[in-house]
Amino acid sequence: MTTIVKHYRNSFIDIQNDEIRILMDPWVNTANEGAWAASKFGNNFIFNTVKKRNVDYIYISHLHTDHFDLKFLNKYRKNQKKNFKIIIKKFKDNRLKNQIINSGFKKNEIIDIDEFEILKLKKNSELIILPQLSSSNTPNHHINYDLDTSCIFKDKNVKLFNQSDNPYSVNDIKFLLKKLKKKTYLNFDLAFVPYCAASEFPQAFLNLNRISEKKKIISERISKFANIGKALECKKLIPAGGSYTLDNIFSKLNKYSAVPNFNTIKKLFDKKKIKKFEIINTEEFFFEINKNKVLLKKIILKIILYLK
Repeated sequence: MTTIVKHYRNSFIDIQNDEIRILMDPWVNTANEGAWAASKFGNNFIFNTVKKRNVDYIYISHLHTDHFDLKFLNKYRKNQKKNFKIIIKKFKDNRLKNQIINSGFKKNEIIDIDEFEILKLKKNSELIILPQLSSSNTPNHHINYDLDTSCIFKDKNVKLFNQSDNPYSVNDIKFLLKKLKKKTYLNFDLAFVPYCAASEFPQAFLNLNRISEKKKIISERISKFANIGKALECKKLIPAGGSYTLDNIFSKLNKYSAVPNFNTIKKLFDKKKIKKFEIINTEEFFFEINKNKVLLKKIILKIILYLK
């Protein structure tokens, strides 16, 4: 059987092979106290897929609500007869684990592993959780940044890097690759990398030219996006992580938010003339991989509806 990889929104990735199905950071409901929009068709689509294939594992990168959708987890638990395991990092701070337990999940339904530990999901399916190494804004040596994570999934068909919105620098990536080289976790077929800054700047600031600042931030973020992809030496690079749409009374500010569409990303990316890998629009395609050969499959209408 081939490995199927679908990217729905933000860091929400769905991986299926002949052994397991694993979801990463499933997010379908509103986040950030209702300011970030829910996926319009998300619940209907993902729950319909349960009829075809149960989920065995759900990886949660960190406790922000666009990654840790507790409402979804509880609803999914009630709708799927088969139990699934939640995979998280063994953080020094147990807030994420405690919130999962307090919501009704049992301790034996949670797998918390150390960073760089290889978790065998099945015979040919493995997961490694990578730690946070940098701050998302001004670094401070007094603060231990242990909030976010990234991960690597590997099976007999694919090596997949999922950065989530963990704020890695190019130097962080080089450090990680050096450590992962000993575990032969290199030469990624797919890399899901952040391309925008999930913050209230510039849309919430009235004392500046928000359009000008938006263009500046987008240009800087796409440069970093491309440089991360170059450092990873991946085959296909996917814009993912940190993306959002403002909802409710905040929706009028979307025109100022530094979240570019794919055409803008590709235009800025092409200027850099990087030939080592290609970027993929996962609003149009999903992946079918067999022995590291990646095929692009056109997304059908129902999935397109889900993405919007």
